[in-house]
Amino acid sequence: DDAHRGPISKVTFLHGEPVMISSGADNSIKMWIFDAPDGSARLLRSREGHSSHPLRIRYYGGVSRVSMRDSSDASSCEVISAGSDGTMRTFNTAIDTQNREFSQLPLLKKLGLSQRNLRLPDCVGFDVAESRERDWGNLVTIHRGQSAAYVWNYKNRVATDTILSQSHWKGNNLRHVPN
Repeated sequence: DDAHRGPISKVTFLHGEPVMISSGADNSIKMWIFDAPDGSARLLRSREGHSSHPLRIRYYGGVSRVSMRDSSDASSCEVISAGSDGTMRTFNTAIDTQNREFSQLPLLKKLGLSQRNLRLPDCVGFDVAESRERDWGNLVTIHRGQSAAYVWNYKNRVATDTILSQSHWKGNNLRHVPN
């Protein structure tokens, strides 16, 4: 069987685990576990949700080396994905009902963009820090054609109204309405 119906766009391993996550042009994210005696992988979980293929994926929980086997709560077993549909999503590797799309509304309002179904351009990169996630935005994204970086609150699954930019950065085609 093929891993995905079409090209694979990203592959990443979970820190310290025999688990690999892949995303593909079929708009799915799949988790594979390498636990067979011959070293081959089997499909562990599969998720769909983006209306277009995921461009970036990252496991959330690997930095703290926490997993469900450590008797932690399910919030430390999640995958963040950025889709070519302009959305950021998270899916829980243990509990399906905790899968969510991040809200962009506060950020879009600050940018003066309030049209229905409007989203940021494709996310071409992101990074996240797990420490002190309750205290401030801990996820930063960069988007195609944008010269600014946007800050998100991972715990609340929402974009903040914080925009990181410098006057010498060029190319931002979204409006920003100053406070």
